[in-house]
Amino acid sequence: MHSIEERMCRWLLMMDDRAEGEVLKYTHEFLAGIMGANRKSVTLAAQSMQNAGLISYRRGMIQVCDRSALEKASCECYAIVKQRFDAFLTPPSTAFQGDTKGRKN
Repeated sequence: MHSIEERMCRWLLMMDDRAEGEVLKYTHEFLAGIMGANRKSVTLAAQSMQNAGLISYRRGMIQVCDRSALEKASCECYAIVKQRFDAFLTPPSTAFQGDTKGRKN
């Protein structure tokens, strides 16, 4: 139930997390398919985001310019998904911590 711009912000943030700040290589057509939107809506959202200084894009290359502003423009789902994803990747405190005494290889 979020706007196309909020959903696009969330998706770009999630991809930026995995790309570690590298340029994202996505066309508007691809983004439209991923988000279940039409290409024109994605183009208008991208133009709005670029005009606001959140992203920069040109010919299938998208760069996040202002991550904190992009997070504010995103729906609340980004923070929830990120928190759960980070928790999933964090080993439990009971995980092996490197003490190999008494262990057989």
